[in-house]
Amino acid sequence: NGWLILSNTLLRSSNGGLDWMQEYDFPPVFGGYDIEFANDSIGFALTYNKLYKSVDQGQNWELMTDTLGQIYDISFYKDSIGYLCISHTSPNFITQTRYIYKTTDQGETWNRSYFEGGGLNQMVYYDKICALNPSAAIIGTFNESLLGGSFSVTKTTSAGTNWENVYCWEG
Repeated sequence: NGWLILSNTLLRSSNGGLDWMQEYDFPPVFGGYDIEFANDSIGFALTYNKLYKSVDQGQNWELMTDTLGQIYDISFYKDSIGYLCISHTSPNFITQTRYIYKTTDQGETWNRSYFEGGGLNQMVYYDKICALNPSAAIIGTFNESLLGGSFSVTKTTSAGTNWENVYCWEG
């Protein structure tokens, strides 16, 4: 199966992308949606601050939350272990704190696995996360401040218990 969201319309292909069928229409939002399926039945769609879940191959979707903050990415290994990247902006928009949440039950519950606070006048962005195996995941990040920006790669090999920076570039 293949999945694609164009604007707010979910499309599904069952023949390698030769044909696409409309499955669902999400509420319109600025910036569009991203999608990730944990297995053939359970999928997640996310946009700015909303996380939706389907348990019936994308036919129906339930809003899981709209209070987490800016949701950047989601990734699953097999069908139960997943990670979610989120950031919260301070009330005065001067700093952000970023969080990684982890699930081991197909997204029924999420527990905070990692967080990192931004410095003064530093905006923190998670770009992508990838669950590599049951104990490893890697995150590519981008930070921006008044003085420039930086890129970093952070990983866990302990199923999210500990995280370490493995690469950092500042410019």
